[in-house]
Amino acid sequence: MTELKENDIWADQATSHPGGKMLTKRMIQKALQGGWLANHCRLLDLGCGSGETVRLLRGMDFNAEGIDLRADLNQAHLVRGDASLLPWEAESFQGVLAECTLSVTGTEQVLPEVLRILEPGGIFLVSDLFELGCRPSWPEKYDLELLYLENATPCLRNYISEWIWKQERACPPLCLGGRRISPDDLTYYYAILRKRKGAGYFNGTQRISDGVRNAGL
Repeated sequence: MTELKENDIWADQATSHPGGKMLTKRMIQKALQGGWLANHCRLLDLGCGSGETVRLLRGMDFNAEGIDLRADLNQAHLVRGDASLLPWEAESFQGVLAECTLSVTGTEQVLPEVLRILEPGGIFLVSDLFELGCRPSWPEKYDLELLYLENATPCLRNYISEWIWKQERACPPLCLGGRRISPDDLTYYYAILRKRKGAGYFNGTQRISDGVRNAGL
């Protein structure tokens, strides 16, 4: 229970995520420009909170839905549920977004479900917190092809500064993998990854993407 309380600042989508709508739009536009995502396709916002990103995406003419443990059922297109047990059929989405979701839910429970509902060639858009200097292993573990990676740490710094200003107290640590990480030791990236065509729901190969290797994570 302590871990959940410490992570509340990062999990609370009511206060948005680092970068807010601007970063979400940047990710989507980059995916469209790269030809990796099609207009009007079906997208899922994983850990959608109050549904802010879902409304943004639907305003951009995407067929967007969201799921969250605390989703407001009075809001259209939102589902209350667990990201580790998604209530949709296999290969039913062209894209999935996870904004500050994996760091507070874990990857081993969530990523197999993401791969299950993504169609072959589907896009996984992630913006999240990482420990400074530590490269995450989950893209290669789940055989996701890295298409684009950008360091968005300035968005994190602005987010933390605003939180401290409003709350008038120090920002709490984040629990990652059972370890308490100080905000000073966190970095923030957004990435666009693709489910390889022909891949199953979980492929245990250890192939390392050159893009991930060269990103310095």
